[in-house]
Amino acid sequence: MLNVKTPRTYINRAGALRESGALASEIADRVFITGGPRALAAAGEALTESHTRAGVAYEIMEYGGYPTWNVSETVARKALEFGAHALVAAGGGRIHDLTKLWVSSRTRRKKSRASQRTSPTTL
Repeated sequence: MLNVKTPRTYINRAGALRESGALASEIADRVFITGGPRALAAAGEALTESHTRAGVAYEIMEYGGYPTWNVSETVARKALEFGAHALVAAGGGRIHDLTKLWVSSRTRRKKSRASQRTSPTTL
């Protein structure tokens, strides 16, 4: 059975872009922002300005393909290499599906590590 996690916080209202940095700063000092090309073209500047104002470091990854486990692993690896403590998704269905896969893969990986007790993973 597939257990897909949903975001802890989902914000969809006027002014959300201007608030995103302050909201992120409540839970993280480093975030990984991912989004589709159109969403980042439209919202990227507002997102980065908001996070800069809030003192939250960020890294951005544009992704315009379909969400898969392999891509979610790539996003996870890049986010962890950056040291991100939270993931910010900008866009529609595909990018949100990708971030849900990312969270699910992290949960699956933790359960796997706990049950197998083998050598540490690379993520």
